[in-house]
Amino acid sequence: MPEIKLKSSSLILLVIVITVLVLVLNSAFRFLSLQKYDELDEAASLIKSNYVDEIEKERLILDGITGMTSELDPYSDYLDKKELAGLLEESKGEFQGVGMEIAVKEGYPTVISPIEDGPAYKAGIKTGDKIVKIGDQSAKDMSADQAQQRLRGPKGSKVRLAVVREGISDTLEFNLKRDVIEIRSVSFAGEIEDGIGYVRLTRFSENAPTELRQALKELKEKNINGLILDLRGNPGGLLQEAVGVAELFLKKGELVVEIRGRRDPDTRKFYTSAKPVFENLPIIILVDYGSASAAEILAGAIQDQDRGLILGDTTYGKGAVQTLFELRGDKGLKLTTAKYYLPSGRLIQKERGIKETSDTITSAGEQSRQGWIPLQQQTEKKIYLTSKGRKVYGGGGIVPDIIIPDPVYPPLIQKIFQEGYFFDFAVHYTAVHPNISENFQADERILGDFKEFLKSKDLEYTTASETELEKLKKTISQEQYLSSKSESGSRVKEALDKLESILEQEKKAEYEKDKSLLKLQVEEAILTTKFGPKARYKLWSK
Repeated sequence: MPEIKLKSSSLILLVIVITVLVLVLNSAFRFLSLQKYDELDEAASLIKSNYVDEIEKERLILDGITGMTSELDPYSDYLDKKELAGLLEESKGEFQGVGMEIAVKEGYPTVISPIEDGPAYKAGIKTGDKIVKIGDQSAKDMSADQAQQRLRGPKGSKVRLAVVREGISDTLEFNLKRDVIEIRSVSFAGEIEDGIGYVRLTRFSENAPTELRQALKELKEKNINGLILDLRGNPGGLLQEAVGVAELFLKKGELVVEIRGRRDPDTRKFYTSAKPVFENLPIIILVDYGSASAAEILAGAIQDQDRGLILGDTTYGKGAVQTLFELRGDKGLKLTTAKYYLPSGRLIQKERGIKETSDTITSAGEQSRQGWIPLQQQTEKKIYLTSKGRKVYGGGGIVPDIIIPDPVYPPLIQKIFQEGYFFDFAVHYTAVHPNISENFQADERILGDFKEFLKSKDLEYTTASETELEKLKKTISQEQYLSSKSESGSRVKEALDKLESILEQEKKAEYEKDKSLLKLQVEEAILTTKFGPKARYKLWSK
């Protein structure tokens, strides 16, 4: 018995020693960790106290946080109060305000499009209206973001606007009552020709599955025998909504996507849990380089489960899962915690360098235009198999079943887009011709008016040939051919002058050469200005 007592006492003593040791070690690790934090705090305090210019310590700490996230990946980020509110608003799919998209033109916030059924729309505000005053404050030189902040506010509150409209000499006054504005995920749904339905899905917000389900039910009543789902330019959104949308097409119990993270809670598979609206209806999904994240989950699941065909350009390749951590002061940290994998095992994420941006990444369309290897010869890409054994390709993004590269517009049309002249002309034209119909077409007279409109703007742009000529001139100059007074130098200069004259004549003829494309863009701009964004999709479907 005494021996047993001694052993029990030893055991108790051992437990006490281990407990103390653990506490000491924890305290030591905690001290070391705090010491690291103290170093950051000490450095910020030293900079604040001794830097040549006055600087806020809070700014230094925020810069430290953004510096840390910038070393991770392009998607992890620190969000201030305003950015966090914007992200939550976008995800929810609604906000409180007057409901209009604006951009700055000629120094004033200008209405690009009033949101249908919103206060601005109901009050009669039109595309092209120039906002000159919000409340008692002049809107001159106000940024679009500043204007939006003043236009938004609690439901039921009021805001006064003064706008200038082309064709009307007097300033128009509006007293708008703010309301809840729903940002629709389905911007258009309809039958584009006998038996073919078309749906434009622009985002994956909280209401996306509900909106799409309703649109599909209405199309189903029209007995359509095929569907085109347009995900071009869709930047994604919420993971659960992507799964919810997939449930409308895939059989119950099919795998949509798997997320894999470093921790067990960040690894999970998502299956459909409901009967689809359209189980066997043929589907084509349109994608491009602007299709990302949740849009890629949907397109990839449809492709991997052999539910439909993907058509368009290779998608962006954003397969990183962000988790939002809320910080004190209504701020947040958006952190990549996992990656998306499709049913075939493909990783959606396109591997990129930490410092790389979207400007340095080319799409399949860009690759094909640069003479890269076509899909059929891309043997270096890892091959995966769909549920029925079809080959699909890894490497990031969704490679379509049928590749149609994004169109490359000629320099003239690119410049007109950049300057916003299609929009400006449309605003002018609809002000002068307010009674145009939905069947409007741009004839030779209208295209002639547009040409004169461009002349009045002194439109300047550089063609690809002119760019190459400048490169040639630079090379010749470096070789000192032009500085030579010899006969060969004179010949070179004469040849360059002749080539420049030919290119100038070709440039003058570009309007005629690009007339068919110009006609489409002018029609789209005028119809959209008059009848809203839905007119664009109706025109596309013709």
